Formats: sequence, C-alpha cells, structure tokens
Amino acid sequence: MTPQRFTRLYTLLPKQHLPRCPLLLEGGALLKDNATGRVFAQLKFSSISEKPVKAVIVDILCYDITQNELGSQTYQYLDLQIDTYQAFGEQMAIPLSNPDARSFFVDVKTIVFSDNSQWLNNTDETFTPLPKPTALSLQDEIKEQYQRIVGESLQYAIARYQDLWQCGCGQWNIQRDSTCHFCRASKRMQMQMANEEALFPLLQEYKQELRQIRQAEQNRQRQENRKKRKKRTTLAVILGLCGTVCVAMLVFTLIIIPAQKYEQAEQLLIIGEYESAYQVFKGLGNYKDAQERALEAIYTQAEFFLASGEYESASQAFKSLGNYRDAQERAFEPYYVKAELLLALGEFESASQAFINAGKYRDAQERVFEPYYIQAEQLLAAGEYESASRAFMKAGTYSDALSKMWEIRYIYLLYGRIDGGSSHVAVLYDDGTVEILGENGYGMTNINDWTNISAISCGASHTAGLRADGTVVNEGLVTLHDWDRSYIKKWTNIVAITCGFSNVIGLRADGTVVVAGDNTSGQANVSRWSDIVDIAGGVRYSIGLKADGTVVAAGNNEYGQTNVSKWADIVAIACGYSHTLGLRVDGTVVTVGWHYGQMTNTSDWTDIIAIACGSRHSVGLKADGTVVATGDNNYGQTDVNSWTDIVAIACGSTFTLGIKRDGTMITAGEYSK
Repeated sequence: MTPQRFTRLYTLLPKQHLPRCPLLLEGGALLKDNATGRVFAQLKFSSISEKPVKAVIVDILCYDITQNELGSQTYQYLDLQIDTYQAFGEQMAIPLSNPDARSFFVDVKTIVFSDNSQWLNNTDETFTPLPKPTALSLQDEIKEQYQRIVGESLQYAIARYQDLWQCGCGQWNIQRDSTCHFCRASKRMQMQMANEEALFPLLQEYKQELRQIRQAEQNRQRQENRKKRKKRTTLAVILGLCGTVCVAMLVFTLIIIPAQKYEQAEQLLIIGEYESAYQVFKGLGNYKDAQERALEAIYTQAEFFLASGEYESASQAFKSLGNYRDAQERAFEPYYVKAELLLALGEFESASQAFINAGKYRDAQERVFEPYYIQAEQLLAAGEYESASRAFMKAGTYSDALSKMWEIRYIYLLYGRIDGGSSHVAVLYDDGTVEILGENGYGMTNINDWTNISAISCGASHTAGLRADGTVVNEGLVTLHDWDRSYIKKWTNIVAITCGFSNVIGLRADGTVVVAGDNTSGQANVSRWSDIVDIAGGVRYSIGLKADGTVVAAGNNEYGQTNVSKWADIVAIACGYSHTLGLRVDGTVVTVGWHYGQMTNTSDWTDIIAIACGSRHSVGLKADGTVVATGDNNYGQTDVNSWTDIVAIACGSTFTLGIKRDGTMITAGEYSK
C-alpha cells in the first residue's frame, strides 16, 4: 500500500464563530509533506455577510509540540467573489515558515467587501466553537407531530447564539433569515412549534382525523361483513385477531426500531463515524429520508478527507456518490487542492500533473503549465539561466513564457549571436548592430542599416535578423520571388528565427510558425503547427519542437531526416543539409537522416547543453564548456577538441563557430585563421 504523501498533524474544531465577524471558521488542519518535511495549513471559511467578500487577511499563530509559541505569519486571500453562505479557502495551501509547528491559532484581521468597505477586528475576542446541536426534547407522538409540521428531516431543537440561529437540520443561519439556507425550513414555525402546549392540540386534531378515517373504514367493513355467511364471519373474526397482532408487530418493526436506528445514525454522523452512519442509514431502506442521509454521510466524509489532505480518498468518496448534489464536479476538487498545495511547496512537476488530474474542474486545464512558469521565474531570479530557459519551454504558450524563454536564450545564453551560411559569417554585437564577414554574392552582407537586432540566423546565401520589436529583416537570396521579402516585412510578434537552406522560419509568441522562401518540398507547410517552442531548418525541410518535448517536421524526407515523430523529452533541435539532431533533457543527443562521414554518430555524447549542425557535420557544447564534433572534416570543421570556456556554438556549411566566456569568437574549418 502506497503511504500517504501528507500527514495530518492537527485539526481545528469545526464550526467556529467570532462575535460580529462576517465569516465562520468551518474548519482547518495542519498538514506535513512527508516527502519534503514542510508543514502548511489549510483553512475553510464560509461567509455570513450580506455583501460579497473579495479579500480576507488572516494571522496564523503557530505553536510547537510543547505549546511554545513559534511566531505568527500573515496570509491574504485575494481576488475572491464570495456570496452569503459560500465557502472558500480549503483549496489554498499556506506554507508555514517553521516546520516545527504542530498546532496553530487563526485570527481574521481584515475583510474587504466588493464595495471596498472593510471589517476590521479591533477586539481581543477569538474564534470559539459554536454550540453543538441539541436533540429535540419532544417525545414519541409529540415529536412526530412536530416533524410532520415543520419538516421530517429536522432532528434538533432550534437554537439562537449571538447573531446566529441554528436550524433543526443542524445548519447555522444569519438572524435576519426567516428560512434555513440549507433545508428551507421556517424559523418562525420551528420556534412556535417547539413546545408541547402548541403541539398537543394539533396532535389531537391529527388523531381525530385518523379516528374518523378509521371509523369510516370500519363502517364500510361492517357492511361488507353482513353480506357474508356466518362461517365466513367467524373466519373473518379469527383473521382480524391475527391482523391486530400482526399490525402491532409491524408497528414495532417498521416504526419504533427504524426510528431508533435513524437517531443512532444521526449521532454517528455527528461524531464523525461516517462509514457506520452510512451503513445504518443504508439499512433503513425507505424509512423517511434514510437513503439520502446515507449519501450525505459519504459526502461529509469526502469533505473530511479533503480537509485532512487525503486527496485520493476524497476523490473516490465523491465519485462513489453518483449524481448526489455536486459530488461529480467535486470529485476532481481534491486534485485541484493538491495541485495548489504542491505549487506552494515548489513541487512543480507534481503540481502540473495534479492540475491535469483535476480535469475540467474550475480553471485546472488553464493552469497545467503555470507551475513550470513559476519555476522558471524563480530560476531566472536565481541566475540559473539554462534551467530557467528549459522551464519556460515546458510552460509552452502559457502567458508570455515563450517570449521569456527566447529572451533568456538571446540575452544570457548568447543564442543567435553568431551564425554561418555557405560562405559568410554573421556576428551580433551587444548594441544590436550586426557585422558580416565573407562573400556578398547575393547581397547577404547588406546589413549596414540594421539596428535593434536581438538575434541573427544564416541560410546558405541569406541572412535574417530578429528585431527587438518582434519584426524580421532579411538580406540575400531567399527565393526567386520578391513577394517573400514583402511577406517577411509583415511578420509581427516573432520571438525566434532560423534559416533553412533557402527560406526563413519565424516562431510567433503564440507558438505558431511562419515560413517564407522556397517551398519545393513542402517545407513551408507549417500552418497547422501549434505549441511550438523551437524551430530549425535544413535543405528543403523544417523542424519544430513542441512544448511537450515531441517534434514535428515538414518537407523533404529523402534521407529520413524528418523521421522525428517518435522522439520525446527533446529540449533543442538542429538541422544540417539532410540530417537532424535532437538534444534530450538528459544531455544525450539523438539523430536521424543522412549518415555521411559519421555526422550522426552522437551515441556517446553526454552532458550536452547545446547543439548545432553544418552541412555535413554535427557539434555539441558540453556543460563544462568543451565542445565535441563528428562528421565531415575536409575543412577542419570538427577540430574542436581543444576548445574550452565556450558558452555558445553555431555552424556554417563547412565551419564551426564558438563564443568564449570572455566574449571572443573562435572558429574551426574554412574560416579558421
């Protein structure tokens, strides 16, 4: 049996009230995460305010196992919209700063209403448990008459306590309410009928009506009997006597015993013996509302499991209730609450999975990637740029995650600072200007007017630049059609660019992709791509990396270079002439495509953090700043074994480029001088 992830350390008494406070403290628990040792609190409040509540500020005072005070901390419930009698808070996990906490005390300091008015706690009074319901003091026939008038489900005496009144069903209500918000029973009727003097004459009237009904039935029976023969009459008398005995037995079996068992089940429910209460109610068959009360016992048990951090048990209990109340919807609530808790504890992967398990409950589907976004923000603040980039990648198109991922790559990881084509090299400087070295046969070096560039990429005979405003510029040969240049100028919200052999590929902030240039083999057919976080282009083919680590492809597959559909856990991609590389999250590299010159021989690569491809060679940057390469070396493009302190790499057709930690560039291959 798998141990519970969370242990309940302390439980507040339920149903607590603070004089003049517009909230009830429905319950609370102190839970321990057995995996991390962290301790957190969960509270459940309900509103008894006439005005909607939009924020609540509470203080939590913690104590250790010996009841020594550990200090207090403040928590704010914000952006609420809580109406009268609506509950909230049970889905919020409040991490406590001291893991030694073993009990706690809650104080509501401020409540803000929808009209921006406030309730302030200016007294020393504290939450105290509301009185438990008192059983009806009425007995036997009088009690039955009371329930016939005010409601058969009312088992308790109506009670008043300060600014509240308790209905006979056990629920607390605001004094101004004339009927119970839960069972709709009348407060006035319960008060008027709560004594024998008022009920006795009504009981006599009821009995008189019954006597009249019985008398009428007896008269009818006498007339029937006169028509029968004497021997039949004698037999009828005998049967009548037997019937009297049977009726007495039926009354005892069907009324007295069930009434006793019903009362027993109600008491079991009050003391938290939910399973026992369920069994007793279930065994009562059609007596009163026993079957509904049996379901209520399981529903209450599910809420108890939820408050205690037993999320799987809570979900199963809600699911077992079928269509009772809102049980089917709440069957997914435990996973949502668990996700909130794991998120607060920094368990980002588990939190995301919990949101997935929560299905369509509330906004769970929208929040699946939120944990990775929060993780990325924390990693970015800590200066862990590579890890932050990958966390933003996992967040995919959540919020502005994709933009931030590429911002980190361009600013801190130096992606897009250098690149090479067939016969030229492009270099991006910190001031946003670009320098190009090499041939200018197709005008790919005509970039003197480029400014505010945040990334560059080179194709065989063209150069593209991504501006800080999300637009793209391009020089050189992309295609024989001038309209492609005009098309590129219209691009907006671009967060990353790459060049294929004869096209330009742009990644939008929403995870979609645009392509300009050659489409001979369908490499530009990417309109249906979505959730893309990285792009790469080869000769007449395009590759896209999705947020979930899978890869899609379009275009030429002559050498199997687009056979990437089975890849998983990929964090980066690169394309050569006709081969494709994928960097796995574990630092290994997978390849498909043309095997010329061992350029796909990467099986022994480990600790890789970045990859690049030339036409016929492959390069990997290791975490220690060294570089590995394989493939064609006719121009010395793989002679990188001596490189150290490298922070970024790129490839041209027959050469390799690297940026050292001091900002200088190093080359191998055709441009190594």
